[in-house]
Amino acid sequence: MTRGGAAPAASLPPTVALRPTVALRPTVALRRAATLVAVLLAAALATGRPEPVALAAPLAAGTLLALTAAGPGARRRGAVDPVDAGDAVTPGEAVPRATVRAPGLLVEGRRVDVLVDVASWPGAQLAVVRLPDERRVPHASWTAAALGADGTRTLRAVVSPHRWGRVTVARPDLLAAGPDGLLVHDPVVGQERVVTVVPTAPPVSPLPLPSRPAGLVGTHRTRRPGDGSDLLDVRALVPGDPMRRIDWRVSARRGELHVRRTAVDADADVVLCLDTRLDVGPDVAAWPGPPGPGPEGATRPGSSLDRAVHTAVALAEAHLRDGDRVALVDLTQPRRSVPPGTGRRQLRRVTARLATTAVQPGAHRLLLRPRAVPLGAVAVLLSPLLDAAAADLAASLRRRGGLVVVVDVLPAPLRPPGRGHDLRAATALRLVLAERQVRLAGLRRAGVVVVGAEPAELAARLRRLQAAARRGAA
Repeated sequence: MTRGGAAPAASLPPTVALRPTVALRPTVALRRAATLVAVLLAAALATGRPEPVALAAPLAAGTLLALTAAGPGARRRGAVDPVDAGDAVTPGEAVPRATVRAPGLLVEGRRVDVLVDVASWPGAQLAVVRLPDERRVPHASWTAAALGADGTRTLRAVVSPHRWGRVTVARPDLLAAGPDGLLVHDPVVGQERVVTVVPTAPPVSPLPLPSRPAGLVGTHRTRRPGDGSDLLDVRALVPGDPMRRIDWRVSARRGELHVRRTAVDADADVVLCLDTRLDVGPDVAAWPGPPGPGPEGATRPGSSLDRAVHTAVALAEAHLRDGDRVALVDLTQPRRSVPPGTGRRQLRRVTARLATTAVQPGAHRLLLRPRAVPLGAVAVLLSPLLDAAAADLAASLRRRGGLVVVVDVLPAPLRPPGRGHDLRAATALRLVLAERQVRLAGLRRAGVVVVGAEPAELAARLRRLQAAARRGAA
């Protein structure tokens, strides 16, 4: 992490200021100086000699000058800010504060600068700030920084959020002191700076698509005549054929005009259906409730929802890169769905919506609007498949004739209940997993493609499916 040094102003949105707790108070140095001056003056009165006064005068003069230079200015400029009007602060008191500047939208795993503007009373010389770093967000070690003549300083920190969702990236607690360490403001508890971190995923191959994708433009081969790049056939010229399609070599060889027909390049609709009713982690003992957010405020890594979100991002990026239309459907909150779209803007829409995805434990059924998955579209269902609702939905979509892919996002390997749990918990787990295997086998028999969510396994399986689809087309 890079700390210290005045940082240039950045075009980053400012956030709220920190709130103080108590008033300025003298430090041990000021108490010692006052005690020493008092002892020397008492010694001068007791002995009647001027030497103790000569020793006490420079110390007293330096202390008074330092306090005079800082104290009145602090009281003149220390009015309570309206933001802090609800705090128990003495009127006219100096208020140290810090302001965090960071982008409101970050990318998972990408480094970004966070600026912390420190402002204290004029005459304050030192501030100790708790800055974040790449390993410990939002807190790190305390960092001391010398303040300018006006009691301000801008510090820079580098953070790299490794969790998607609403993440706290900074909470810079503050302690200000000066002048000469004689006055100190008690620690100010910083307010958290919360940003949205969009998920990322390793690149994967696109899903194997049907032989007749929908759409008019794209990168997928079809057998429909039209403007495209692949030769379909060569036939005799008929009225209405464009002259630019005449194949002059074939026409010269056969003695009559022939035209070349090409197959249109088409795109496809891919609908990502997210099951957010459950969010289970690898620890089976915690399955009665969702794993909940981690220490940074985001979903815990490795949970079923975390795996589903990363897989959805990988598939959306792969198909949008090929020119397909991608839609996102939240099966418990249809209003949060993203309509079909293409291009980089659609990828930003999908990832931004996935970044705000949360488990809905109160939802008991899956809601899918009739037109959410159009005919001919590829439906991708991401679910841990711990009940029959997700399997029934996948089977019903397959009966409509389209390609259905189920991504199994159950964490693996599972940690079974420990010795502290009774035999009933282990028996219940075996029954749940056995029923789940029966559902998976039924989906495969129905023609549903079932793949795992592990990135390496998913990429390898999709490559094999693509190769099989090309061999079948040939």
